Amino acid sequence: MHAPSDAPMIERIVCAAESMRPTVRVGDAVDVHADARVRVGDVVTLGARGRPAVLHRIVARVPFTPLLVHCGDAPAARPALARTGDVSGVALLERRRPSPAASLRALLSAVVDHGRGRLRRARGSRAA
Repeated sequence: MHAPSDAPMIERIVCAAESMRPTVRVGDAVDVHADARVRVGDVVTLGARGRPAVLHRIVARVPFTPLLVHCGDAPAARPALARTGDVSGVALLERRRPSPAASLRALLSAVVDHGRGRLRRARGSRAA
């Protein structure tokens, strides 16, 4: 188990979604700690402004940027991008580093999906 030795406990959260199955099931309680050193393979909480916290695993870093690729452990989970500043804590769960090939697939998928979303938003703003 990954446990930052000197990090104070932030909170115990209760998982409300299926994206981290089978590692964390709906209703499971998870202890989350502050930790400045987020590593690939850690399960983290991501607190985007105005949205509920998301519990996902960091599967890759985008080189030369402050971006991380995160994804749930469930088979159907899709990777997405987040800024390092969006990480609000590291869960006390086993760190599992994905293989280099899995990290690369997740990175490419997240970047392509992000680009598609930006393109859709740009097209929508031109139509208005």
